[in-house]
Amino acid sequence: MRSLDELRMVNRLARLGAPFVVAAQPVPLAHPRLAALSAGAAGLLGLDPDLLRSEDALAALSGNRQLPGGAPVVTVHGGHRFGLWAGRLGDAGTLLLGEAVGAAGQCQEIRLDRAGRAAALAVPPPGDPAALLRAAIRAFLCSEALHALGIPTTRALAVLASDAAASRESAHQGAVLVRLAPDFLSFGHFEHFYFSGRHDALRVLADHLIDRALPHLRAEPQPYFALLRETTLRTARLVAAWQAAGFCHGLMNTDSMSMLGLTMDHGPFAFIEGFDAHHVANPSDTGGLYAWSAQPGVGERNCAALAQAMLPLVGSAEDARAAVSPYRREFTAELERLLRARLGLAAPGDADRVLFDRLFALLHENRADFTLFFRGLAQVRAGDAGGDATCRALCADGEAFDAWAEQYRQRLRQEARDAAERAHGMRLANPARVMRDQAVEEAVRQAVGIEIDQVAEAALDQAAEATAGRDADFSAIARLQLELSRPFEDAEPGFPASAAR
Repeated sequence: MRSLDELRMVNRLARLGAPFVVAAQPVPLAHPRLAALSAGAAGLLGLDPDLLRSEDALAALSGNRQLPGGAPVVTVHGGHRFGLWAGRLGDAGTLLLGEAVGAAGQCQEIRLDRAGRAAALAVPPPGDPAALLRAAIRAFLCSEALHALGIPTTRALAVLASDAAASRESAHQGAVLVRLAPDFLSFGHFEHFYFSGRHDALRVLADHLIDRALPHLRAEPQPYFALLRETTLRTARLVAAWQAAGFCHGLMNTDSMSMLGLTMDHGPFAFIEGFDAHHVANPSDTGGLYAWSAQPGVGERNCAALAQAMLPLVGSAEDARAAVSPYRREFTAELERLLRARLGLAAPGDADRVLFDRLFALLHENRADFTLFFRGLAQVRAGDAGGDATCRALCADGEAFDAWAEQYRQRLRQEARDAAERAHGMRLANPARVMRDQAVEEAVRQAVGIEIDQVAEAALDQAAEATAGRDADFSAIARLQLELSRPFEDAEPGFPASAAR
C-alpha cells in the first residue's frame, strides 16, 4: 500500500496537446474535509485508505496541490444532448489530472469533478455549496452501489467538502468528487472531431484509446471497425444491466456514454422504487426522452451516432452499420440472461420472453416495489402458492399477480430444479437493498445541516450561514455506503428501512 505521492502519474492524453485538451487548474477548495472515501476504489491504485485522510492527501485530492507527474487538463468534446447536436462542450467543471499505474499494473485515470477552471472555456458561476455537496454525495453513492451490483461503472474514490465553518470565502466553497476509470473518453469526444472536420485528430484519438485501454484490438485486421463493434457490444450489455436492475440513468447524452461501456455522469439517476416503466429521472427531460423504457433505444441510437463519427476511420457506411448491427441482438441476449438469473431459471425457455413481458406489465400496472418484488420471488414455490405472500402483497391487483405467478410456476416445473439451490441463486442475483432517495436525503441532511428543500433553493450566503460554526457529520454517509457495498445480504436490524427495503 502506498501514499498519493508515491503514484507514478502521467497524462498521455495531455501529451497529445491541442486540439484534444486545454490546460487548466482546479479552483481551490477552502479547507477541504473528507466527506466520503471508497477503500475499494483506493485499492485499484494500491493506495492506503488511511493515508488519504492526511492534510497533504486532502489537498491533492481536492486539487489544491498538484500530484507529482500530473498534468491537469480539460478535455475537448462535443455531443448530442436530448437528441440534438450541441457542438463543442468542453466542461470547465471537470478536470483530468492524468493516469496512475494501479496495484495490478493497470492504469486508472483520475478525474476531479466540479473542480476545473480553463481560460479558453466559460466557467459557470459558483453554485450553492450545499447543493454541490449533495450532488457529489449522490454521485459517489451511486457509483459504489452500481459497482456492488456488478454493473460496469466508473469508480468514485472520494468526496471532498469545503469546511464552511473554517472559511466564509463562498467562491471557494462547494465539493469535489474524485473519480477513477481506465479511460474517460466518451462518444462525444469522437463526435467533436468528426463534426469539426478534423479526421486526422479522430484517428489519433482512436489510436490513443486502443493503445491505452484496448490493446488487443490492435491485432484485429480492421482495428477501428473492431473498436466501434467493441463499444457497441459493451454499451448493449451495460444498458441491459440497467434495465434488469430497474436503474434509470437520466442523462444518456452521447458525451455521457463511455467508449468502454461504463456508467458515467451519475447525475439525475434513479433506482426505480414503485415501478413505472416510463419513469423519468431527469427533471429537465420533460419529454421523457431518457425514460427507463426508452433507454434501450437511446443506447442503439447513440451507437449509430458514434458510427457516423467514426465513419472516416471505419470506411464505408455499410461497414459502419455492420459494426453496430449486433447491438439489439446483444442487448436482448444479455437482458434475458440477467432476467433468467433473477427469476431462478437455469436454461432458456421458448416462452420466456412472454413471461418477462407480462412480469414488467404486472409491476408497472401495480407500481410494485421493484427491488422487494424480485427479492421476494425466491420464496415462490413451484408446487403451490404457499410462498406467494410477499410478492402478492406488493400488487394492488392480487388476481393479476396470481395469474402471472401460475405461469411462473409452470415455467419453474419445466426445469425440476432443486428449490433450495434455486432460491440461493436468486438471492445472489436480486439485491435486498438498493440506493433509495429517502435514505440518501437523510444522510445528506445530516451532513449539510439544513433541510433538503432548503438545499435545493438556498442562496449561497444562506447555505454558508446555515453551516457556519458547525462540525459536519458525515457518519450517515459512511453507514449508507457500507450497506450499499453488500446489497445481496439481508438487512441488519437498526438499518433504515428506507434504504434496506
